[in-house]
Amino acid sequence: MLLKLAWRNLWRNKRRTLITAAAIFFSITLSILMTSMQQGTWARMIASVVEQYSGYAQIHKKGYWQEQTLENSMPLLTVDSLAEVPENLEDMIPRIESFALGSDDENAFGTQVMGVDPLREDQLTGLSSKVSSGRYFRPGEAGILLSEGYADIMELGVGDTIVLLGQGYHGITAVGKYPIVGLLHFGNPELNKRLSYLPLRQAQYLYGMEGRVTSVVLKFKNNYQFQKTADAIRQELDSNRFELLTWQEMNPQLVQAIQADTGGMLIELFIIYLVIAFGIFSTVIMMTAERKHEFGILLAIGMKRWRMQVMTLLETLFLAFLGIVTGVLFALPVVLYFEGRPIALGGELASYYAEFGFEPVVSFTSQPYVFVNNVLIVSVIVLLVYLYPFNKLRKIDSIRAMKG
Repeated sequence: MLLKLAWRNLWRNKRRTLITAAAIFFSITLSILMTSMQQGTWARMIASVVEQYSGYAQIHKKGYWQEQTLENSMPLLTVDSLAEVPENLEDMIPRIESFALGSDDENAFGTQVMGVDPLREDQLTGLSSKVSSGRYFRPGEAGILLSEGYADIMELGVGDTIVLLGQGYHGITAVGKYPIVGLLHFGNPELNKRLSYLPLRQAQYLYGMEGRVTSVVLKFKNNYQFQKTADAIRQELDSNRFELLTWQEMNPQLVQAIQADTGGMLIELFIIYLVIAFGIFSTVIMMTAERKHEFGILLAIGMKRWRMQVMTLLETLFLAFLGIVTGVLFALPVVLYFEGRPIALGGELASYYAEFGFEPVVSFTSQPYVFVNNVLIVSVIVLLVYLYPFNKLRKIDSIRAMKG
């Protein structure tokens, strides 16, 4: 009975109901799209750094991250070297990271050389899927993979040969000549213009580092639990010899940028939610004032106050439900569309993203929390607004209300 009364009361003034529902609709749609865009874009940026390059955690010789030289390399660590292997740890993947001068007959330019285990690196970062021309490493070969941007700078292509010249372990001269077997495309502009990949054995031979590596990347079965697993491994390591760093510790600038951007978005969302709150509140005030005479009559004929309070609560919830449901139903296909089709940026904005080493695209995410959080916040706002008619009905005098 109360449900039927509440629904009918809501449509006694259709214009007011539709205007308020429309305000909630636009506000929740905007808040969902803003949250989805921000979280999706940052997730893509994190993935471009973490999943394509650094991994979620790495082990180094103590002091390596502050002074990244081959002198701070370490003996190869494996899963078997751990006394107790956490269940979530899948593999420990070795790498050598150093720099060299790449040259041919006409050009010379510096490159960051990555010595990797081809099969295990591919399982970690999907390196073979980034081959844009040529092919991936074959077992036992002494070829090299160049990033597209670096190949363009050097004016080299698949089938050409590049000479690497650098300084190896303990200051030895590192010189090697390698055929280019493939080119790699990275979404991250910074990675795309500086990386070169060698098979691990070839990199160890080039730099005179037989049996040594500069880092070991941890591969997890469940990346959402990487922090707990990393902490467990950190407890096992000899802290005087090794250091374990998570992606947040290796990329503090990225973490700070995310926190700053999140703070700015929270302020914007607060303003939007404030608009929602005032929109609903003004409607509830008008509904309560216009129906003062009605409430007095209902009290006079014996209707309990709590029934009137429940009835007005249902009216408020119906009003919010209309705006929330239509807003979510409108925002969902938009989010899904742009999640599969990220927006490519151009002009100065693209240059700004590239300057910080990020792929110049805006992406969306359809993770459930994007919708659930906004719906919960609006629901809480509705319940807080309802306190006004609840308090008025608690104090209303039937005789004065009928006269007024």
